[in-house]
Amino acid sequence: MLRVFTAFVFLSSITACGGGPKPSTYADHARYAYEQGLEALNDANYLEATEFFSSVKTKYPYSQYAALAEVRIGDTYFEQDQFVEAVGAYRTFIRRRPNHAEVGYAMWRIGESFFEQRPSEFFLLPPGYERDRSTTKDAVRAYRAFLLKFPKHKSALAASKKLKTCRENLADFELYVAGFYLRNERIRSAMGRLEDVVLNFDDVPSRWRKASLLLLDAYLTLGKAGSDGQIELKDGHIKARALVERISKKFPNTKFSRDAQQRLSRL
Repeated sequence: MLRVFTAFVFLSSITACGGGPKPSTYADHARYAYEQGLEALNDANYLEATEFFSSVKTKYPYSQYAALAEVRIGDTYFEQDQFVEAVGAYRTFIRRRPNHAEVGYAMWRIGESFFEQRPSEFFLLPPGYERDRSTTKDAVRAYRAFLLKFPKHKSALAASKKLKTCRENLADFELYVAGFYLRNERIRSAMGRLEDVVLNFDDVPSRWRKASLLLLDAYLTLGKAGSDGQIELKDGHIKARALVERISKKFPNTKFSRDAQQRLSRL
């Protein structure tokens, strides 16, 4: 997976291998080893990069580069698509150094690591929303935590966009399951999934609108007497009216709200 490594690139130009004066002090040795790790990472020499960064951590733990090396180890895992290991490295860094300037970066990369683990949309596979959602939920939590703490971070806009994508994925899953139930005439089961979207996905308007109309139909259907004279959802019409009122307030004077009112008026 091709990515552009951006963190602390300026340091890699300070002391290149074989050029400039040899390191003489503790701080110089730490910086030199760290820069060799950066150079190896930028060249995709991941084993060598890990060795340099680990050396900085163990040999120069009291230098400023020890903390930076911890973050770069996470980056090394990330660049190799070893996202579980990357999350572990970033979390360890945050736990050990909660006030470090790179905490925001590490929190963002945790979100990125989970985002990269979401189900693929590869055309030979089922759609991503049909498969496991745990990493998508983890990405949502990670991005929200990052944006809450660092709303003005340079990566905040990118994180917001990916958070929206994850939320759409989760809503699509609920709609997919609801559709399955509806196709199999299991309206009561579909109702629960649709209520989840209407209750929890206001931030995804397109999915909310779709779910609310399907839910309205479910309420109206279940609130009618069947061939045996029984009503499966006795407060179905009450729920339907409440939902239409919510739609009208949320989308006043729109075709969407008029459609909802017309469905209710057909009772």
